[in-house]
This record gives sequence, C-alpha cells and structure tokens, in this order.
Amino acid sequence: MTRTFEPLRSLERPDKHFLGTGEGVLYAPPFPLFQDSAGFWDVFHYHLHAFSPGFTWTLLDERGLPLRLERKRREWTPARIRTTFQTGGGIAVTEKRAVSGWDSLLARVSVRNLSRKRVELRLVLWTAVRADGLRPGSPPVEKDGRIAQWIVSRTPYDAELGWALGASPGPGSFGVQLAEGQPAGAAANLPAWEMTPFSERLRRSASLGNTVRATGVSPEGLLYIGIERRLVLEPGDARACHLALALGPDPGAAAENLHRTLEPEDPMEEAEARWRRFFDEVPRLECSDEHVLAAYWYRWYGLRLNAFSRPFGAYRHPAVCEGIEYFRSPISYSAQCHMREMRWHPDGGHAKGSLLNFIEHQLEDGSFPGHIHPRGPVPRTFYHADWGAAALDVAAVHEDRAFLERAFEGLSRYAEHFIRDRDEGGTGLFDVWSQYETGQEYMSRYVAARAEEAGRVADWERTIRLKGVDATVYAYRLFEALARIEPYLGRGSGEHWRGLAAKTADAVRSRMWDPATGIFQDLRADTLERTGVLAATGFYPHLAGIAGEPHVKGLLANLGDPTRFGTPFPVPATAVSDPLFDAEGLWQGKRHNCPWNGRVWPMAVSHVAEAVFTAATRHPDPALDDAARKLFGSFIRLLFLEGDPRRPACYEHYNPYTGQPSLHRGIDDYMHSTVIDLVIQYAAGVRPTLEGLVFDPRPLGIASLRLENVQMRGRRYDVEVEGGRAVLRSEDRTVAERRMGDGPRLEPITAPATE
Repeated sequence: MTRTFEPLRSLERPDKHFLGTGEGVLYAPPFPLFQDSAGFWDVFHYHLHAFSPGFTWTLLDERGLPLRLERKRREWTPARIRTTFQTGGGIAVTEKRAVSGWDSLLARVSVRNLSRKRVELRLVLWTAVRADGLRPGSPPVEKDGRIAQWIVSRTPYDAELGWALGASPGPGSFGVQLAEGQPAGAAANLPAWEMTPFSERLRRSASLGNTVRATGVSPEGLLYIGIERRLVLEPGDARACHLALALGPDPGAAAENLHRTLEPEDPMEEAEARWRRFFDEVPRLECSDEHVLAAYWYRWYGLRLNAFSRPFGAYRHPAVCEGIEYFRSPISYSAQCHMREMRWHPDGGHAKGSLLNFIEHQLEDGSFPGHIHPRGPVPRTFYHADWGAAALDVAAVHEDRAFLERAFEGLSRYAEHFIRDRDEGGTGLFDVWSQYETGQEYMSRYVAARAEEAGRVADWERTIRLKGVDATVYAYRLFEALARIEPYLGRGSGEHWRGLAAKTADAVRSRMWDPATGIFQDLRADTLERTGVLAATGFYPHLAGIAGEPHVKGLLANLGDPTRFGTPFPVPATAVSDPLFDAEGLWQGKRHNCPWNGRVWPMAVSHVAEAVFTAATRHPDPALDDAARKLFGSFIRLLFLEGDPRRPACYEHYNPYTGQPSLHRGIDDYMHSTVIDLVIQYAAGVRPTLEGLVFDPRPLGIASLRLENVQMRGRRYDVEVEGGRAVLRSEDRTVAERRMGDGPRLEPITAPATE
C-alpha cells in the first residue's frame, strides 16, 4: 500500500456537483439545469429552506458586450467544482465553486490575458429573484459595495432569513433594479445577461449606478441585483475575483457570514482546507480493495455534506440530515445510522447530537418525532429506530457520562411509551400503526395487516396494527441497552430492563420464528398469527443476537436462495417469491418513489450485513463467514455506478438484478445506511464495548488493510491486516495480534479500552 494516498484527491471525478461543508448551506440540485453556466443558478438549500436562483457572473468586453463562455472541462471534489471555460478571444477563464464554512455559496473567477494587447474587462456578479421573496433591510448596501442586509421573507417554512451578496476585491459599483416579470408562458428566469436591465446600462455607462430601485408602481416582478468589478490586464497578466452569497438566521448574521467568507486572502483555499482538515481528523483507511477504499472515504464525504454543526432554529446540537432536498433535516429513522457512523469522528459531537436533538423534542407520550424541522418537531410523524443500541455504541467510543445520563433519561421514557402504548396484552411484541412508521412503504407486510389500507399511504394515520419484527427487535435492543447503562451510571441494577428484554427475546423466538420458511415473520396484532410474508426485516433478530443456533440454517438458506433473497445484488426488501414482488419499483402497476416490495435498500442491507456478521461471531461456521464476505462485498459494490470504483454513490434504492439505482429520484448521497461502521468493526475488526475492546477482523478477502488514528476514550489505535496477520497497536505498543486463515476461527481477543 502506498503512503501517499490523498482522500480528497482520490474522490475527484467529472460527473458530480454536490457541494457543502457540514453547515447550513448545501448546493445539491437533484437535476441541475444550469450546471454548465457560471455560478450557482440552480436550487440550493439553507437547512430545509430551498432557494433559487443563487447567483451567476458575466464577463464584459470594453464595449459592454458579454464574452461567450464555453465549458471545456469540469472537475469535482467534495471541496470544489473547477470549470475551465474557452472564450476564443485570447482570454482564459477558470471558475472554482465551493460552499464556504460560513454558509455561503462561493466562486473564484480567474481571468488570464493570453493575448499581446492590454485588455479591459468588467466582471458583474448578479442575480434575479422574485421581488415578493426579498426585501431590503436597513441599510441594504454596505460602504464597500457589498449588497447586504436583505431579508428573505418567502421560504417554504414561513421563516425570515438574512441574505447577503458580495465580491472581493473592491472597489466597484453596484445596482439594484426592480423589473416587471415575464408574462405567463414566456421565458423562465434564466442566467442570461441580455435579460437583465444591467445589459443596456453597461453598454453606455462605466458603472451600475450605485442605486437601489426596489420599488415601482407595483411590488411584483424580478429584483435584479448586481455588483461590478473592473479588470485591467496587461499581456500575460491574471486577476481573480471572489464572489459570494451568504445566508444567516437574520440579516446581521448573513452580513457577518459574507464578511467571514470573503475576509481571507484566498477564500477558496480556506474552503478547500476545511475539507482537508476534516479528512485528516477521521480514521485513515488505506486498503487493497479499491471499492472498499472508495466507499469508505465517499461515506465520510456524504456525512459531512449532509451535516450541520452550528445551532439553528430548533436544532440545538450538531447532527446529520438524512439527505438532500426535503430529506435535509434530522429524521429519526436514519439518525441511528448517523450515530454509528459519526461515532468514529474524534469529537463525537454529531453522533451524540443525532440523539440529543430528538430528546430535546421528545413528545408528551415519550415517543420521538419522525422529523425535526427548523421551526420544531413534526409531532404527527414517527419512525421505529434502533436508538438503544446506537446510544450504547456511541458511549463505547466516547466516554461521556453527561451524554449517557441524558440518553438514559430520554430512552427510558421512550421505552415506557412502547410498553404502555404499543403492546396491548403485554406480549413482549410491539406494534406498527402505519406503514410510514417503519420507513418501508408499499410492501406485503401491510397487506397482511390490513389489505384495504396497504395500497395507499395514509399520511401517518394509524390504520393498521402489526406486530413488527423490526419494531420488536429495536425495542429488545433498547431494553438491553438500558439494562447495561443503568448500572454503569449507578442508577440501579438494570434487572427491570433485563427482564423486559428476556421476555421480548422469548416471544420473538416462540411466536415470530417460522420453521417452515426459516425466517422470522410479523404477526397480525389481533390474532398473533404469523403473516407468512418474507421480508428482509425477518433477518433482524440475528442482528440483535436473539436468534440462536437453530435459526442459522434458515438465515443461510434464505440468503442463498435466488427465489427468495439470493439475487445478484442482495438483499431485496421483499422476497422474490412474494406475489407482490417487483424489482423495478412498481406497486399496483405504478412506479413509486419509495417502494419496498422488491427493491434493494442500503438501509436494510447494512442491517442484514451486520446480522450475518453477528451470527458469524456467535456461531463459528465457515458457511457464515462465506455468507458475510459475499454480502459485504456485494453491498459495497452496489454503491458504485455501473460498478466503476471511480464513481461511488448512494441512492435510496436499487434493482436487485441489475444494481441500477433509483436515478429517476435524483437523491444521491443518501445517508440511510452504515458503511464506515461495517468497515471499522468487521474489516478492521475494531469492536468497542462499554467493558472493553474486541479485536476480531473477519475474513473478507481483503489482501491488505491499514487503519490509523482510531480515537477511543482518549487513546489512539491503529490496525494493520496483511498476509493473514492482523495487528492492533495503541501508542506504538502491540495490544493484540491474530492470524486470519482458512482453519478454525480464532476466538476474539479482548483488550481494555483504557489503561
């Protein structure tokens, strides 16, 4: 393995465009219309608030006519988009676009004079927004010509936010001009210079006028805002301008964000340096398997892309959002994944915050809302999630008693909700009330519960009662976690919770296991009869350790059977043999956005992969090791477009036969599964617990692997796996060593997590 590997550089490619920096502003239009245009004209987000357009820029010659820019080359990394334009007039133009750490869209425009004559150009930064969506603050313009102190009054969530536009270096001129909008059916709002009122003004004037004309006979229309800079270039000279649009919770904050963005001598270098620092902070992986290596580092990119760190509105703690567009908020179903992935970041703030935000907004009945929007929780929504085990996993890496105290209090109330409200009759098995609640709409599970309601999603209405395998496994893991945390904190013996866990485990094994099909099944809540539906959730008891030796045969048989879950790209959410199975996402003849009746969902696959790994560690069997290796490998390779290791991705769901993702959705970089956690726990073999550290790399066919800078409870750990030999070191001292061969599996080596 080479020691010159650069994570940021390794992800470079020409076909991506998402930009973010782990804060509020995210540029990730699913279907960009203006990607070849200068600047940011497509939709972008500030937290959950969508805005369009951002800004563009135009270069004018000495006559005031625009230079025609033709894209020659575009390169993307997580830190920036670099575009080279061809003008045909002896002028070389390069644009770098990024999102700054201060909630700003940022562009660096570099212009070089390749001709033999002196050239005078003007660069105009401009935008055109609906006048009823933006109004001037007081004052609207700063002395240096930056357009600041504007208030966005129209957002999808009825919020008033700050907005500021600026360019450096200065000085220059500015202009604000209200214009009547186009008639219905006429041209859209395009990044075309000829459509601006400035195009006529700068053909006869050297300035935009330094005036603000934001009112007229009526307030409707488009508000054109421009900032002009003059560029004089001798032969061979080059000049660069930095352009930015900043957002903030109020106009003052937006102006401050603009100032902070443009303050450095090279704002673009500062934006790129933030990404390099982030990759330097996290555990460093080098690996002989190019797909595993790319998937690992791409997942770190996706987590930071969708994260936020600073408080905003209802968000009091840093966290990770589920994805782009309307997924750009904390969502309880995916938070369990973010906790496990981000626990490997040294500070652990986003891992803890992904739970603490929900505890802050815990509902009166003890449940957690499904979504938290900037203005607060959405109480009618709810998702079943593996909160207890995720909290325990975070605590195993980050020794933080205050976090565990808050987690124990919130999760105890959450558990009481399940015991009180979701298990009528005290069976130890727990109810699903809506097909939305599982995050798994449109599948036979709900037809079996109530056929007439399964064809539609009833907007969170409580239309069914189903004893769900997933809901019950999550509840069991919650009880188990509370049973371990309570004595750890000195709050009790944990016996109450341990008894509830044992009751649930017994009920799962005795009632949900179907020996005929070799899989666990949901129950009809009224009769407690198994539904007969074969779903990927039927493997979840193996994840929790509820399943025992008698159940392993069924696990292997179902995963290997092409008529059930053994598709070329496993694991489909619903078995192939199901009468409602459809690999292309059709439900009752219609293609749906989120179908679970046959598509492969990374969320479920990562759960099933961990279930197989758990079974393999508990029940030594070469067949389980082989199943774990195959499933891990197929899952990792699923996360690449056409299997190309240079094009990692993560869409919502995939075709189980072709591996084609849901491209029609445009929702890439969807943080709805675990990748980093699987790599560290099983490929590198680092599995922390409250009591210590289990070192047990699994035989996954990876020839060599090096993992460095794994921070756990104040100590650094490094792992090296090569030639069948695995070594765990801490502080330059060998902590554990083992061989990985084809013979009998060695027992895991347990080492203390702290001295």
